[in-house]
Amino acid sequence: MAVDLLLKQAQGVWETLAAAPVSFPLVGGLNVVTSPASQMAPPSWAGIVVLGESAIVTTPTDREAQVLRRILAGMPTSSLTSSEAVRAVLPVHEVLGPAVLGYVSRDGFRPVPASRSVERLARASGLDGVGEVGVARGRR
Repeated sequence: MAVDLLLKQAQGVWETLAAAPVSFPLVGGLNVVTSPASQMAPPSWAGIVVLGESAIVTTPTDREAQVLRRILAGMPTSSLTSSEAVRAVLPVHEVLGPAVLGYVSRDGFRPVPASRSVERLARASGLDGVGEVGVARGRR
């Protein structure tokens, strides 16, 4: 599976989680959309997802979307996941993340027993990380 196809599939997942019509720009940059029902971040929060050189941003109100559109458009896409960079240009009250996610094609995936991988991930991420991403919910 080509990297571009895998990237497109990952983008599709996040576009769905945005819960509003939005897509990652084809050639870098960002798109901001108003979406009170977004699942990219906790309710009433703005959510930023960067994949490749492109980003999508969700926010619960039109006013916030206008502000984010104006301010974030002037930033390099790669800095959108830096809490320090975002705090430098916006009055941020609280930050969750950034999270670094990995995606692998079906052909490249090599599974291990679920109990081993979840326990190892839980130990490596620490208590805060486990709660943040819901690893405990993934246990069987």
